[in-house]
Amino acid sequence: SSICTEHPKVKKAINMLQPGYTPPSRFALAGHLLNEVFQEEKIKCSEKLSGEFVCMSTDGWSNIHNEPIVCATVTVDGGTVYLYDSIDTSEYLTTLASDIIKSCEKEFKYHVTSFVTDNATNIAKMREQTAKYKQEG
Repeated sequence: SSICTEHPKVKKAINMLQPGYTPPSRFALAGHLLNEVFQEEKIKCSEKLSGEFVCMSTDGWSNIHNEPIVCATVTVDGGTVYLYDSIDTSEYLTTLASDIIKSCEKEFKYHVTSFVTDNATNIAKMREQTAKYKQEG
């Protein structure tokens, strides 16, 4: 599927408004242009927040592909929120759960037969991957 700027009708409208202009491709938007803008915004935030007292918070979300991520934000006095980082957590949580199960089974010499969690997207994916681990080993 193509994004909006690659749709034939959008291209036609852009050409009518600005003949000869070619908008960037989705690859350019998702690649080097996104990285350039991200770096520029990161510098702006760094300059604006330098020396400020901030409140940092994290929360688990899902990205546009419904993959689990944790986002860290900082809030400055006045309520302005800045995204600090986002981290894909599915592999981390799976490794964490597997390590906890292995450690528990080794230390206490018993077998974990169930693992109770909530139903958040990141936890659901972790459960699925951990179940595969238990079946394999």
